[in-house]
Amino acid sequence: MNLRRTPTDSVTMRGIEIQLDLAFDRVLTWLELLDDDEFSSEEKLDISLNLLLADDTVISDFSIYDKSKLLEEIEKEHICQKSKRRGKSSPPTFDYVQDADLIFASFYMDYGIDLLEEIGKLHWAKFTALFAGLSERTKMFKVMEIRGREIPPPDKYNAKEIRDLKEQKLYWKLEVKDAKDNFQDGINEMAKAFANMR
Repeated sequence: MNLRRTPTDSVTMRGIEIQLDLAFDRVLTWLELLDDDEFSSEEKLDISLNLLLADDTVISDFSIYDKSKLLEEIEKEHICQKSKRRGKSSPPTFDYVQDADLIFASFYMDYGIDLLEEIGKLHWAKFTALFAGLSERTKMFKVMEIRGREIPPPDKYNAKEIRDLKEQKLYWKLEVKDAKDNFQDGINEMAKAFANMR
């Protein structure tokens, strides 16, 4: 997030400036769509752009290749701006969909923000900045800390600590999904196929 200017909500492609609608609820709906296996990759692509563009009629003549490149640009530059790659793969500590109640309660506790009243208004960049700044007193922060904490090596003093942590990790365990990677793989395959046809 840049505090010197408001978030840029447009992408230029094929000489057309395309306005985005990046209200947090639309982005969360898009993230949920990525895990939905009821739709084909092509359907997900169209629904994604319908969600994230202020007016998707401006791309009505775009090829699937152009649409996939556009979505890739939106995701890279406007939704997932910071790379979250780490040297060692670690399990996720939160999920916007599965943790919706915790996120709602934590925003209300820390900021007095009722996220339901912010639907269609609160920008994704602001939402993620506020989410990253949640204090230690919020349930979301505590649950993320439990999920991310490593189980210590056992010794003669910490058997209860290990047992308690394992129970907490089991209770707060996230349902693991990999559909996002499958979706992105599908989009990339479609893009390659259409690139070869050009």
